[in-house]
Amino acid sequence: MRSIKYIAYNDHSGYAVAAARTMRGLIEAGVPLNWTPLAPGRSGTSGLWYGVEAAPSALDPALDPHCLRAVDHDVVIVHTVPDYFPEWLARERGRFRVAYTTWEADRLPVHWPGVLNAFDLVLVPCEWNRRVMRRDGVTAPIAVVPHISEPIDARGEALPLAAGPETTVFYTINTWDWRKAMPETIEAYLRAFTRHDDTLLVVKTDRHDRTRKGLHWRFPPRVSRRVRRLRRRHRNAPRVQLIDRPLSGPQVHALHRQGHCFLSLTHGEGWGLGAFDAARAGNQIVITGFGGHCDYLPAGHATLLDYRRVPVAYPVPGIPFQPHQCWAEADMDQAVDALRRVRPEPNPALAEHIAHHYNRRTVTHRLLEALARHVH
Repeated sequence: MRSIKYIAYNDHSGYAVAAARTMRGLIEAGVPLNWTPLAPGRSGTSGLWYGVEAAPSALDPALDPHCLRAVDHDVVIVHTVPDYFPEWLARERGRFRVAYTTWEADRLPVHWPGVLNAFDLVLVPCEWNRRVMRRDGVTAPIAVVPHISEPIDARGEALPLAAGPETTVFYTINTWDWRKAMPETIEAYLRAFTRHDDTLLVVKTDRHDRTRKGLHWRFPPRVSRRVRRLRRRHRNAPRVQLIDRPLSGPQVHALHRQGHCFLSLTHGEGWGLGAFDAARAGNQIVITGFGGHCDYLPAGHATLLDYRRVPVAYPVPGIPFQPHQCWAEADMDQAVDALRRVRPEPNPALAEHIAHHYNRRTVTHRLLEALARHVH
């Protein structure tokens, strides 16, 4: 293997964060790298939303010298959702082509196996994704390469939280969409406590609520209105602090440092970077027990909520959630009970587990081993 061309988003999405960490590992391992950044609003030849744009990294300045770097690459890794795969399969003929993607439901979109099978190697972050892909007809080689955990470094940042020294701080970091189940997550907290409890839920999310059926996609209502309505349903509701503005990386890390328990009643995760970083911070975790995060959350070190499988409900045209798929609906009563049992104590065993198994050097070695087995 001479060098790698790595095609990835240049924004703050989970895909972009995972790719930036992977590329940093390859660079530090001495692998010659061309980073081809995909920016929103720069439609490529496929007509999709993201297209190639030379720009500084939104996440890691160490990537900037490698942006569109002229290297004679023999391996190309496309780390995006599969909608972008056909364009790069066509553009990178004659090279060893690798797809790196993930999925969050129990069945793949019907068009995915065909495009994935056109690759020489498919990378996924978790064993669950590998099983789902094999069952649904992906015959290309599949290697499990988890995401990389970075040390939690707030760089002196501290968020102005409405919490005292004895407050138990619950928090969630998720986009406000159907899959992330943010209303259910907040509801569990509202049922668990009242204003007489010294607790706080910090909700880091988007400004706009895009889950409201019947509303024009371009003019969604504010999340703040939705949160107020949720609280009004409960007499003596406990404290909730909404953060709907962008945060820097150190500010997000500050939230992990200041919080005690990460909470999510997500319907499913391909990996779950919020819970992943919370685990590295050594926090308590209460989360639906369905998805890729079950790979890195060992029994006894996190609360994995029971769930029932329900049909996917994601009423947005063009999104690859489809009627034949199911995801998880977390047990609300169990979630409420679990929250009441949380104590604001560190979880050092979980932090050590993540740091040992998912550090940059270990995961990069695993990726290079997977490439060495298949690149000829």
